[in-house]
Amino acid sequence: NYFMEALEIAQKHNLPDNIASINTNLATIHYVRGNYLKSLDYYQTALTYFKENENVRDEGLAYLGIGNIYGSMGNFDKAKENYLLALDLMDELQDHARVATIHLSLGALHFQHNDPDNAEMHYQKSLHHAEMSNDLRTQGQALLNMGILYAREGNHTRALEHYEKALALSQEAGHKHTQASVLRNKALTLMRMRNFNQATQLAQMGLQLAAEVESLEDQAESLKVLSRISEEQGRYASALSYFQDYKHFSDSLLSIENQKQINEMDAMFQSEQKQQM
Repeated sequence: NYFMEALEIAQKHNLPDNIASINTNLATIHYVRGNYLKSLDYYQTALTYFKENENVRDEGLAYLGIGNIYGSMGNFDKAKENYLLALDLMDELQDHARVATIHLSLGALHFQHNDPDNAEMHYQKSLHHAEMSNDLRTQGQALLNMGILYAREGNHTRALEHYEKALALSQEAGHKHTQASVLRNKALTLMRMRNFNQATQLAQMGLQLAAEVESLEDQAESLKVLSRISEEQGRYASALSYFQDYKHFSDSLLSIENQKQINEMDAMFQSEQKQQM
């Protein structure tokens, strides 16, 4: 409601920069809520203003946002098209941090569509540009993603090497979310190598970090890994216990998401009622 009121004021007084900025904020809100088509509409409106005012940076960020939407919708071609448009603009600005982020997104896109060669190429480019901008967080994420890629290919040694580098960088950056993700993925690799004790230890460390940052999603994923490790060991009672805890966190996440949708629908209903009065 705040952004809609702000948009009305900006439109009334013909403030193009504000109109574009508010549309971008609304696009982000609807993307997070999963309202992809509405998010696309707001991004497209913002793009019109960015182009008119030759605002290259924000135009590139809008294309990146649109690429994320199409990626979430499973539309590979449109996601790639918009990521590449964003990449061209950020290359033009020599914004290495943003270029690193876009290559990371392109790598993830190719990875999701079973194209490991292009995924690895984009992760390598992401790492390079993140190093040039001293972006430790993106460096850690690129190394983590490469580790996951190598683990999928069965190259456990190379996967572990990249996990170690990713963990060191995420610790230096103080980013516990990435640390938790690295630890549970490293635990999965060690599980496949039959190193159950160390795998369990790392997964429990990841769970602890996830609890510290109060991330329900990371706690759920760590518990799921612990359940898998216990099952592989034949410790079925422990596997069931961990899985039940995983379900508890997973259901909590679902409940939160459902409540968000209920609140949003209620807000829309209240708005419509006011308009009819």
